[in-house]
Amino acid sequence: MEKIRTKVTLAGQDFYVTGSGSDDYVKRLERMVNQRIEEVSRAYPRLGLNHCALLAMLNLADDYMQLKNSSEQIDAKLAQLRDMPRIAGQRAVEHSSRSERPVGV
Repeated sequence: MEKIRTKVTLAGQDFYVTGSGSDDYVKRLERMVNQRIEEVSRAYPRLGLNHCALLAMLNLADDYMQLKNSSEQIDAKLAQLRDMPRIAGQRAVEHSSRSERPVGV
């Protein structure tokens, strides 16, 4: 896959990001990061920009870990469900085989 170079501005500083993601995707990430920095800045107006950026990164890392943990819990539950006997499916098969018998047999 071709690498794409995209200019982003994070916390007022320009960067060039090279990756396989589209420009649109990288710009969405840029907006998300800058929104988080702005949220922290509004909540703590006395903090400098660098501290706001670091707290925003910590918040994003927390979001990531929570989603990762949720995903792992869902994967574990799916694995449990896959190992369960298929009672509902067996009943449907039994019922369909009974209904195919001629009446009175």
